[in-house]
Amino acid sequence: FRREDTPTEQVLQWGVLASSAAVSLWDFDAWDAVSARQIGLARAAGALGPLSVALQGQAMVATWCGDFVAAASLCAEDEALTEATDTRVAPYGTLLLTAYQGRPEVASTRVEAAVEASTASGEGLGVTLARWASAILHNGLGHHVEALAAARQARDARAGLFISTWALPELIEAATRTGSTDEARDGLRNFAEATAHTRAEWAMGMLARCRALVADGEAAEALHREAIDRLAPTRLRV
Repeated sequence: FRREDTPTEQVLQWGVLASSAAVSLWDFDAWDAVSARQIGLARAAGALGPLSVALQGQAMVATWCGDFVAAASLCAEDEALTEATDTRVAPYGTLLLTAYQGRPEVASTRVEAAVEASTASGEGLGVTLARWASAILHNGLGHHVEALAAARQARDARAGLFISTWALPELIEAATRTGSTDEARDGLRNFAEATAHTRAEWAMGMLARCRALVADGEAAEALHREAIDRLAPTRLRV
């Protein structure tokens, strides 16, 4: 799906699954490349449905890169598109962006609206992502009890396995901050299993960070430094 000779119709129809595969392999650059190609091809073809999905995916990429201006622009374009076409897909990128911006009055409203709409339409992935975004928001604000509750819901979801995995670092952080040590260690075991198939620095950096949170003293210090060393060369910033 990254190759130029892949037919446009295949990229538009199945590109979202290629993006999901890249994410499941912790291949951030492949995810970025596939979603960016989807956007270009969908615009050229006037394929508004695939364009909406690709815009939200690219907004998530931009948010994780710390480029909130680009992410907001992509989200605004998608909002205009969904209003024009009456599309009903959860605003994945918008949820992630507002969570990392730490805007509870905006993010909480969007999370609940996404949960309600996604539940009604049977879009389990949208519900899972909304709960994960809520965990990010509350951890960022120091509301760790609320973050733990939201992370548990995202972790336990059946739909969207990679988002359930993304929720584990939020659960581990919230659990360590609320004294739920056993739950934090259980989450760490699950996250280690979920990243055992890759050596991607994104995954290994997050795993080191999660291990640091449940460690003490010099061990924690060494693991935090490992996380920094692994994540610093990547494009991930938040």
